[in-house]
Amino acid sequence: MIKKLLIIGAIFLAIILQLSFISAVPYLRNINFIILIILYLSTKNDYFFVVAAIAGGILLDSFSSFIFGTHLLSLVFISLLANYICFKVLASHRFLPFMILIGAGIFLYHFSTWILVFSANFFKILPRAITLNMDFGGIFKEIAYSLVLLSAIYLVFKTFQKKLKTVFIPKNF
Repeated sequence: MIKKLLIIGAIFLAIILQLSFISAVPYLRNINFIILIILYLSTKNDYFFVVAAIAGGILLDSFSSFIFGTHLLSLVFISLLANYICFKVLASHRFLPFMILIGAGIFLYHFSTWILVFSANFFKILPRAITLNMDFGGIFKEIAYSLVLLSAIYLVFKTFQKKLKTVFIPKNF
């Protein structure tokens, strides 16, 4: 229970940091940490990722100018799709399929958000002033920066895994 509360707290902290501090840093503004956290949680074999996606969607919607539920539906859809692909389609849970899943998840998140905003404009739910342009250059830049960040984190952990294991595990273990 404490682990789940810490995950919700981490999502809340990531949203607050992304909307305030991280958006001012030039290279980090292109990385959506909430999508990365939700996609990582959906690759675990625990269905708490749905609760985390709902909490992240509600928090993102509270700071958004779109209608309530846009980010919520997009995050829940992407997390369910990523969980299905990870456990029903992928045969191995290695690095490269995970990176392809992250890239596809980021693209589908933006596409589903665009579809929801477009349909709200079509049905006259959302005023015409609030629209979302499908910026493929920005989306591919976000995918590239996210994959580079995750590759760097993976490389650092794989490089130092053996060294750290010998430091923290006693020799008699």
